[in-house]
Amino acid sequence: MNFFRIDFDFSGGLLNAGQREAFFRFLQENRPGRVLFVAHGWLNDVHSSGRLFAWFAEALRPLPVCGIAWPSHPLKRNAAGLVRAGVEATSYYIMKERAAEVGVGGLAPLVCTLKSVAPETEVHFAGHSFGARLITAAAMALGRQESGPLVGSMMLIQAAFSQFAFSPGGYFRPVVEQRMVRSSIAVTHSVHDRAVGLAYPVASLLKRQNASGLGGPNDPYGGLGANGARGLSAEECIHLNLDDTASLAQFLGTPVINLNADRVILGHTDICKPQVAAAMRVLTGAPVKAR
Repeated sequence: MNFFRIDFDFSGGLLNAGQREAFFRFLQENRPGRVLFVAHGWLNDVHSSGRLFAWFAEALRPLPVCGIAWPSHPLKRNAAGLVRAGVEATSYYIMKERAAEVGVGGLAPLVCTLKSVAPETEVHFAGHSFGARLITAAAMALGRQESGPLVGSMMLIQAAFSQFAFSPGGYFRPVVEQRMVRSSIAVTHSVHDRAVGLAYPVASLLKRQNASGLGGPNDPYGGLGANGARGLSAEECIHLNLDDTASLAQFLGTPVINLNADRVILGHTDICKPQVAAAMRVLTGAPVKAR
């Protein structure tokens, strides 16, 4: 399995330069056609993030996978719920901003260095929860070069940020408007994701954070992981089912593709599913898994 991990501090600084060196050495020696960077979400420790990265690496083998680890749980973890008063809500606000900081200060520079080390290797992103915000911030920081975007595709898996973030006036609008992703941004969403469907809009409402019934598709504080991307034109966004890989392949290149996962993803962290891996293969053009 071609599986790597790079740990960053709260601002995107490397915690272990040897991890990056080993990854770049692999790229120089093997010259893979593509690589996938995966960012975990909120409240993931070393073990839980490692399990997530390993699942992607196994499910997408032989595609090289590099896990992006960031400090997403500085305060006492609450196993009972995602957002609660006091310490957990404070953690929510800190982590939302930290994810973007690590994307801009850590992942984006890493990709720039990668393109100088292995310019022919395509870069693809996947992120879960606040990890989806991390990779989107990195994509916007990378921008669009004269030769085209550096990011081949992105998959936002139960993303914990605004459903209007890509719409006109949204914080991440330039990513879509300036086509900073070469192929498509795929967005999984599920009615069963109560963390994004209820906890996220409550926390955002309390903070009055908005990029543009509570948690629904028309709620200004609704989240991507619950409702998909909203406020986009028909030319910019289409709606498919997560398990419809044939249609996904047909519409690759559409800026944003919402993937309804109601039948597959039954909770915020219920993402290690074969349908997710199959969609990732189509999105990245990954080769078929060796038997």
